[in-house]
Amino acid sequence: MYVGTPPQKTNLALDTGSTLTWVQCEGCKSCFELSMPNFSIRRSTTSRPMPDNHPLCVPPNLGPGTKGQNCVYGLFYY
Repeated sequence: MYVGTPPQKTNLALDTGSTLTWVQCEGCKSCFELSMPNFSIRRSTTSRPMPDNHPLCVPPNLGPGTKGQNCVYGLFYY
């Protein structure tokens, strides 16, 4: 799938266990091995960090000391 501006060809992950759709970005931690490059936030003119107080940052503030920083999201399956 092509994502962002300018369009970047990247893998799109559809999570069938939730409502999430995501792409893996450059600089990720615990990255999956993919057949194409990760999405480059630096090359995108439309991608922006989301502040931790944004309504779409759910759950907000994962862990202490994140107030006033970018949204951090984690999802774990058991």
